Amino acid sequence: MLSELEFGEALHIGAILFAHCAFHGKKVRSRRERQGRLAVGRLARCKLAEASARRGLLESVANVKMQTSRVLAIS
Repeated sequence: MLSELEFGEALHIGAILFAHCAFHGKKVRSRRERQGRLAVGRLARCKLAEASARRGLLESVANVKMQTSRVLAIS
């Protein structure tokens, strides 16, 4: 490692972390694990976003219906 640094070649940060973890006997964690995120795939995220948007649309329709029924009840 010193010979590489003497010639001005910088190691990739991933290589440094891997060597550090291997030296200390620690598990090499992925970026997602380091950030504390659940392993949610792209398809699952899309489905969650669609369900959230659909729920928001249904709530807004329900609010409009409730407001129109109040207006009709008042008049």
